[in-house]
Amino acid sequence: MFILLSGNPPFYDDTDDENSDSHNRRIFRKILAGEYDFDSPYWDDISVAAKKLVTRLMEVDQDQRITAQEALGHIWISGNIASEKNLKEGVCAQIEKNFAKAKWRKAIRVTTFMQRLRATDVSGRLPVTPRTSMSVAHEVTIEAPRLAEHLETPCSLEEQESKTEVVAAEQRE
Repeated sequence: MFILLSGNPPFYDDTDDENSDSHNRRIFRKILAGEYDFDSPYWDDISVAAKKLVTRLMEVDQDQRITAQEALGHIWISGNIASEKNLKEGVCAQIEKNFAKAKWRKAIRVTTFMQRLRATDVSGRLPVTPRTSMSVAHEVTIEAPRLAEHLETPCSLEEQESKTEVVAAEQRE
């Protein structure tokens, strides 16, 4: 919902070392701490009610976090208080800017890094999957960029579904 409303990811790091482990660790720490901002100008036209819902959805403490069912009952969704302003143009422009092919690959690297952090045992070694000598994170690193090459922007769902079907057909062959 954060990205759909603003076009930006909630957790980011603007340093120049985007491909480093320290960069990934900083992002991971922000995720664990729930450190995000409603940055201007992207959130300027978003209602207070929408921001409150996002805040409840982004709550780090799962006991305090709103459930999907509760979110559906939130006044911003169930009430008639949504703004009439069309945010599509600005949001899609931000999504295209933030999630170009290189950004998709970067997101995959961060996801892989987080999977490795979670999979690391006490000794500091990564476990190996029983079926191969490759870790699950390595498999994700190999396959996901192939799919990401075909994705341009999440703004056109029909196009993305079509491209995903093409990639899946290619992988079956």
